[in-house]
Order: sequence, then C-alpha cells, then structure tokens
Amino acid sequence: MATHLELRQRVSRRLEQVLVATVKGATTVDDIPRTGVFWTRQMATDWLNDAYTKFWAVIAEHEPKVLITEADGTYTANARSVSLGTLLNDSDDPLKLLEVRDVTGNTAGEGVLIPFMEHVEFDLRRTSWESSSTRSQVANRGWTFRSFNPMRIELFPRPTTALTLRVRYVPAEPINPTSNSAPALRPDTADDATGDTDRPFAVPSAHHDLLVLYAVVQAKQREESDWRPEQALFEERFAEFRESIEERQAQSGRRTIQTDASEYDMGHGRRALGLW
Repeated sequence: MATHLELRQRVSRRLEQVLVATVKGATTVDDIPRTGVFWTRQMATDWLNDAYTKFWAVIAEHEPKVLITEADGTYTANARSVSLGTLLNDSDDPLKLLEVRDVTGNTAGEGVLIPFMEHVEFDLRRTSWESSSTRSQVANRGWTFRSFNPMRIELFPRPTTALTLRVRYVPAEPINPTSNSAPALRPDTADDATGDTDRPFAVPSAHHDLLVLYAVVQAKQREESDWRPEQALFEERFAEFRESIEERQAQSGRRTIQTDASEYDMGHGRRALGLW
C-alpha cells in the first residue's frame, strides 16, 4: 500500500513538476500564481485527501464495517439526550452509527448492547415504562435519535446515574488511524514529516492511481490547462470501482441499510423522525 509520500511523488511525476514546500512571498494558497506552474506539497496533500473522501463515501455506503471506529463517551445522569459530538468528541456527525453499548464500569470488555428503536416505538415504550409501578432500568432498554441538528441520541429508560457508552460508527470523512482524526493524510512541515508515512488504508492498492489522477486533474484545472482527458479517465475508473464494490455487496447478500442493532443509517433516521 502506497504511502502519502509515494502518492505525492506520483502526482509530481504525472505533472512533470517538482512539488515545492513553499512559494516565496505567498502566505496562503490564494497568493500563489495560477500560472508559472507552482504546485506545493500542501496542495497535493489536500487533493489526495479530497479524492480519499470520495472513496470513503462509496465504501461507507456499501461496506461500512471496514471503516468502523469507536469512541467511549459519557451519557450524563438524568439527561434526556446527549449530542453525538459530545460522545464521540467529534464536531462532525458520523455517516453511520452502527452500535451503542453500555460499558459502564467495564471499559475493557464488550459491555451490554443497547438496541436501536424506531422513534414511535421508543416513545410508546417510554410512556408505558413511566406509567408502570415496577420499573426496571435494564429490561426493554433502547436508544433513538432525538434530533439531527445537532445530532442527539436519547436512552430509554433515562439513566439515573452517568453511563459510559461505547459507540461504533463510520466517521464523516477519512481519519488517520494514528491521530484518530482528520485529515487522513497529514501534511508535512519543515519540522514534522510524520505524515509522509500515512496510508489511505481504506482504498485498495489497485485504486491508488485514482487518488493520484484526481490530484492531477485539480492541479491542471488550477493552472487552466487541458484537464479533460484525465477527468474523463478518472470518472470512468471511479465508476468501475463503484460497480465492483456494489457487485461484491450484492454477492455477499448484505443490505446497505439495516435498522437493527448492528447498523443504523443516518438518512434512514431522518426519515424515521419525519425530517425528510
């Protein structure tokens, strides 16, 4: 699997230009002339990350379990709902929420799975539980989405003590497995080249040239040279990638959207709440 440095070198070879670290007199990308062929390493990194995000979205749609990450967060005692941003320590909502577990007092273990409930069922069960004379904090547990802007989840029954929840999800964009945050391919600087060894782990090696091709298209568009041949080739091969992953999904018999405890699609949640 190619490293970030190797991908940038491929971009440089395709453009037949050296990617410079900085351009004299330029403090931002907008200060760099569009003519005279100035392409920086930071530009290439940004374009490679943009291409990676396109692959990420397709993989998340059809094979989300290969992109799973997880985070532990606190559900505050007696809170009606909490934001996913708080639980995941991430300002961006995830593409998919696959699983919620209660790992309170046992973060080294798997904890207890809390099943997802459709919004209507959740409210009916909560109303029934609240009117019951014998309430169990464990039986009939569930979670649902309470809002989407920002995205918040609600637990049933409402916990009387703080809980530690483990959320398994697909991030909104590629993350770096070392820093566990975006960008996936970290830029190098004069005093830090650790990003050179980053890899686009979610993209099969056979398709790494597509990341490079996308970056070349962006570079040529910026220079206002003829980018259309590379753009046509990228679109053709990216369509082939999408078809191959869709075919693999069809052969495996997996559904893209599941509403059981193992996988929950964000779009389906919005429909369940009647938001679109």
